[in-house]
Amino acid sequence: MDNENSINNGIPLDLSIDLSNEDKIKLDKYIDSKLNNQFNDQALFDATLKNTRHNAKIILKELNEKGLSNYFFRKYKKEDVSKWLSDSERFEVQLRGVSRYLYNVSSHYKRLIKYFSGMAMFCMVMKPRNLDIRHANKNTVMNDYYITSNYLINMNLKHEFNKILDTVFREEIFYGYVYETNNSFYIRKLPPRWCKTISVEDGVRVVTFNFSYFNGRERKLNSFGKFFKDAYTLYKKNPKMMWQDIPTDRGICIKYDESLSYSVPPFAGVFGALYDLEDYKNLKKNKEKLNNYKLLSLKIPVDDTGRFKIPESKVVKYFNMIGANLPANIGLALTPMDMDEHSFEKAGQSNTDAVSEALEQYWGASGVSSLLFSSDKSGSTALKASILVDSTMLYPIYRQFERWINYRLKLINTTTTFRVEIINVTEQTHTDVLDRYMKVFNSGVGKSYVAALMGYDFYDVKSLSYLEDDVLGLDTAFRPLQTAYTLSSKNNQNQTQIETTNVDDKGGRPQKNDDEIEIETDKSREKGK
Repeated sequence: MDNENSINNGIPLDLSIDLSNEDKIKLDKYIDSKLNNQFNDQALFDATLKNTRHNAKIILKELNEKGLSNYFFRKYKKEDVSKWLSDSERFEVQLRGVSRYLYNVSSHYKRLIKYFSGMAMFCMVMKPRNLDIRHANKNTVMNDYYITSNYLINMNLKHEFNKILDTVFREEIFYGYVYETNNSFYIRKLPPRWCKTISVEDGVRVVTFNFSYFNGRERKLNSFGKFFKDAYTLYKKNPKMMWQDIPTDRGICIKYDESLSYSVPPFAGVFGALYDLEDYKNLKKNKEKLNNYKLLSLKIPVDDTGRFKIPESKVVKYFNMIGANLPANIGLALTPMDMDEHSFEKAGQSNTDAVSEALEQYWGASGVSSLLFSSDKSGSTALKASILVDSTMLYPIYRQFERWINYRLKLINTTTTFRVEIINVTEQTHTDVLDRYMKVFNSGVGKSYVAALMGYDFYDVKSLSYLEDDVLGLDTAFRPLQTAYTLSSKNNQNQTQIETTNVDDKGGRPQKNDDEIEIETDKSREKGK
């Protein structure tokens, strides 16, 4: 028999010889028994494949836990939020919860809320209401003005109102209860789920509270005060008194959109964009993580018959020795094929600008210019126009605060009553508004408006003037710096010569301000910087 058609054990490989079916079965069993003698080698190869699969599973597990799955928004699923937005009136409680959650976990969302709530200045001017100057007594008016000013200053309205605004832009509506003494003032936020408004008094919403809120929370009653204790006792005696009105002078309700009978967070439209933004961030992180993974394969030499040349014990020894010195992100495998290196640089690749584009879409969905929060772009003209639009979102809320303050001022026992006007100004538009009022002030009117824009509260101008001039004598202790307006004619002439000498000789007309130029000019100016 030819050796080329046989193996070492003498089993013929030329199966073209006619054999009976019984003989063929016996021959197959004999070959299987011989192959089983390679059990140890086969087990080693199976273990190698198992180890390779194990390394792959580790990689996939880490990617699923830290990359591909969106773990950033675990509390609310994107699908649920989309469903709630489609029926916002029915799911207003859930949407408020989403907004509060995103406010705490998303820096972009919190920055958006703080941008609007933080731009409010609450520059207030106090005016007499229906004052008949023909019969008014100067001393009486002055005394009433002093009493009302102190009352408003005691309320710390700028601080309290800014806290309310933060809630309004986050949850759309704010319900509160006023705690007041002669020397202190505080507005406590009430849980919106247990509040509603069904009536209006003198333009001010009447807050109605559900006192079943305290069922199981009786310990909180002490911190809420006497009114809530008495009302809860009444409710326990008569369950029909579950909903009770809070006195109008004690309750406050500020709503972002007065045209809606229900509440939807003002920026609920960006919820989906926030989820997309986090998805792109995770994909980018996933790509970077894949780039760090490698897989090394060790070739086990085999002879012509396919048997391993190296004993199993030595293969396992060197395999374990190499594996013990590899970092966690590099896998090791045994294979009878050639040794090679496998990296994942191509895997998970996506557009490198995807995160930037998603962020751009987020600001676009919010209606706010991305120029406000980006250091990569510029454009003062477009930015200023966007800020003006953003500022107008606050003015209707200013009017609600005005109605609430003026309602309380009507309750003060004075001969002369006053009302408050909140100037339509924000931190971003303050310079332009102040310039506009300064032009009016130069004509001799609008002094109170200028003082308010400068940060003075009501009686502050009069009291500071008395303190600085009459008490401290600062009007004579300090002398103003000399200018062209205060110099004599001779000095003025010399000053003109000095100024002429220092004139810039570049030529051309003076450069216009940013608000006076066209968009194309602004772009050209930015390119030249």
